[in-house]
Amino acid sequence: MRELVVSVLLVGGAAFTLLAGVGLLRAPDTHSRQQVSTVAATFGAWGALLGSLVFFGGGLQELLVLGFLLLTVPVGTHVLAKAVYELHRSSPGVRSAPAESPYGVPRTETVDEQDG
Repeated sequence: MRELVVSVLLVGGAAFTLLAGVGLLRAPDTHSRQQVSTVAATFGAWGALLGSLVFFGGGLQELLVLGFLLLTVPVGTHVLAKAVYELHRSSPGVRSAPAESPYGVPRTETVDEQDG
């Protein structure tokens, strides 16, 4: 029974990370990509770490890593989002990459380069 629970957690975490990767490719702008990557990092890693916690009978290391992820991933994403917001506020001609950007790679373009 324990192996079944571990398998469900591991496959669930991997599936969530895979789906988030697809969502990252389809996200239309920088803020959407940040949200998708944050969710993938948090829930995908949680599935793997909880599977490890159940399989090995629990340990302090897994709990510390879970707590570290819970605290640092949202804070890091907030700092990046604020930096992007400040960039757009200070430079009105710069905008996020369009949805047709290959592989969802963020890039910045000025309004003049897009129109010309």
